[in-house]
Amino acid sequence: MSHVTHPAFRLMALLVLALVQISAKEDVFHRSGEELKLIPPNFGKLDRIQWKFGTDLVADWYGDDVNYYEALVNRTTLDPETGQITIKNGTKNDNGLYSVELNQHRQVALYDVKFIKNVTKPVIIVKPLNCSPESKNCTLSCDADTADAQPVTYWWKDRGEDWRKGEQLKPIFKEELQDITTFSCRLENPLGSGEESNPMSNPFLHPSDKSGIPPAGVALLVIGAIGLILAICITVWCCMYKKEHLQFPRLKCPGNGNAAAGAGDAERDADDARQRPNGAQRCADAKLDPESAVGLLSNGVASYHTGQPAPTTTPPGEDTSQQDGPPQQR
Repeated sequence: MSHVTHPAFRLMALLVLALVQISAKEDVFHRSGEELKLIPPNFGKLDRIQWKFGTDLVADWYGDDVNYYEALVNRTTLDPETGQITIKNGTKNDNGLYSVELNQHRQVALYDVKFIKNVTKPVIIVKPLNCSPESKNCTLSCDADTADAQPVTYWWKDRGEDWRKGEQLKPIFKEELQDITTFSCRLENPLGSGEESNPMSNPFLHPSDKSGIPPAGVALLVIGAIGLILAICITVWCCMYKKEHLQFPRLKCPGNGNAAAGAGDAERDADDARQRPNGAQRCADAKLDPESAVGLLSNGVASYHTGQPAPTTTPPGEDTSQQDGPPQQR
């Protein structure tokens, strides 16, 4: 008895086979320039391995030496025990379908390989260029070189919230974004996320508003800064005043009108005045006692201006012979 295969059954079998082959395809994204290893499923003991890039042979093994072909010559290595193939220094020219046959079973695995680059840091461009606070709506574009980094997705952030997936172009409307000060974007591809852009100021805000601080806050900051400066100046002045008066108490000029003051007190006052900066001059200017002030000026100011001790004056009638030299023998 002969068995006749219905054409519809054959068509169904072909469709099932195609679906099996399609379902076996695996997308592989790999960084350009790095070594890629494709490992087929475990197929038990192997006696034949054949790898293809598209329709071109890459490598095969039939139980003897491994043969490599022109498609990826000198850049591939085949492991006969596992069927793994290693591709070195992959570039976008090596993108495509890679298939492997094990033990003469057709296309045991199918890999759609894409060698891509990392995404770069984008920059936000405002469109149109004349977008201003008077505009009602504008568009932000997250721009970067994505030629060798596809597939790329775009992410946006505003209001300090989490990143949200979007498109390269982001429409913005003035009436909805009055509370936003900056926008940021970044790119992502199968290799990972890239560096985020520099913050872009909201084009609908006036320059005075882009700081994010209301006018009242700015006024408070200015007043606070002025108050801080005044406080520092007062503190420095008080410290200097206190230091001066601790080192030099209040100046007492000799003969200040106190008739009860003794000679010793007057002498101490005179010494104190001479030791102070411009002390003699200050007592002279006070004109409390012209006679004492003249004495201070003659003994203090002369020394201050010339650098030499001023000549001392001897009251009339006083014998100076005992003050100069040894006593005379009689």
